Amino acid sequence: VVLWEVAHQIEQGRIRLYLGFEQWCRRLMDHAGFDVVSLDWLDVNSGRGLPFKDPFDRMIVGTALRLEMPLVTRDQNIVDSGLVETIW
Repeated sequence: VVLWEVAHQIEQGRIRLYLGFEQWCRRLMDHAGFDVVSLDWLDVNSGRGLPFKDPFDRMIVGTALRLEMPLVTRDQNIVDSGLVETIW
């Protein structure tokens, strides 16, 4: 879900990558401490009750909660919620 959001932000001109999207994803996967995981039904279920309007934010936070991992985000709604540790 996060990678889809990155791709969408690129298409909208909101962010620019110094590499092509595919190459950026491959480099991300090579860095220790980063992992791309599949969306699980447990993430969707966990996200259903979260206080975000954006359904993608719900799924992203639901996934972080399941994995007990921090999120790298500047999304102020997620940061202010205090539901997960955030880094940026």
